[in-house]
Amino acid sequence: MNKLLLSACLLLAGCATTENYNRKLDTWVGHPVNELFEAWGPPATTFENGLGMTMYTYIYNGGTTYNTLPNPYLNYTATYQTQNYCKTTFFVRNGFIKNWRWEGNSCRSE
Repeated sequence: MNKLLLSACLLLAGCATTENYNRKLDTWVGHPVNELFEAWGPPATTFENGLGMTMYTYIYNGGTTYNTLPNPYLNYTATYQTQNYCKTTFFVRNGFIKNWRWEGNSCRSE
């Protein structure tokens, strides 16, 4: 029983989660934006808001997932698709990362 519990804990510890992604992004706050560029490469988009803040956005496209949902009562199977993506934006002022935000269904990290 103890081995099973230990195995389950180790398995869960290695899972990619949004909480882990949040922690990963938190580590960038306060760092120079050039360090981000070295680690993540060039951003997909850059936007300056005119108030001294620049937003750098990275987009991950994880492809499309197709799922089926059978309905035995209606003798019908519906197929739907999900676009998997993660859009992460870093907010930079005076060359340093001040904040971040993400959106999407594939923003996870181990």
